[in-house]
Amino acid sequence: MREPEPAERHYRDFVAIADNARLIGWIDHIGDPTRRESPPPGFPGGLSYGFGKLFEFIILRGFQIEVGYANISWPYTIHFDELFGTPREVDATARTFEQIDGSVHCDGLTAIIECKASKDASDFGEFAKLQGHLARRPAAAIGMFFALGGVTDSVRLAARLNAKQPILVWDRREIEEGLAAGDLSARMMRKYRMAAEIGKPDWSTVED
Repeated sequence: MREPEPAERHYRDFVAIADNARLIGWIDHIGDPTRRESPPPGFPGGLSYGFGKLFEFIILRGFQIEVGYANISWPYTIHFDELFGTPREVDATARTFEQIDGSVHCDGLTAIIECKASKDASDFGEFAKLQGHLARRPAAAIGMFFALGGVTDSVRLAARLNAKQPILVWDRREIEEGLAAGDLSARMMRKYRMAAEIGKPDWSTVED
């Protein structure tokens, strides 16, 4: 399992003891424009806070709770020196090659995830970032795109035309229902099946 950067490990520790009900409450918090800029109650004082970063950890914790179904890797950074042997003396920011929002491993599938906590629908530019991550990974890897504000039609079209490495698209209602039922992993597998059967990776389990 990859670990988060030291400056972000307090997010992992914050969500580590949360149950699904609390995760849903935090989604409600970061989904509210009047509250999202301030951390939710109990967030450690004096440490960095960003609602987008918290959203990443909420999603991963939701899968982690389902013991026996999914394994996760917390958000992590890949540095140039890991891939190309760049000297470690180079500034850490300059050494960053990729920043990954995390990964989920379930029933033989490995999914790289991208999380967007914008109140507005995520557009193709944000979706394309995940396509770029998948482009240099094995063909068996898939993506999952979690968009709190939903996605634009251009994202849905791109998802349906991206058959080689499908990217499963999730919106807020689907995330919240999955957390409430404790079945994010099962929904992931149903979404993957629909991507394979009808070529629709943006199919929603809410329609099931």
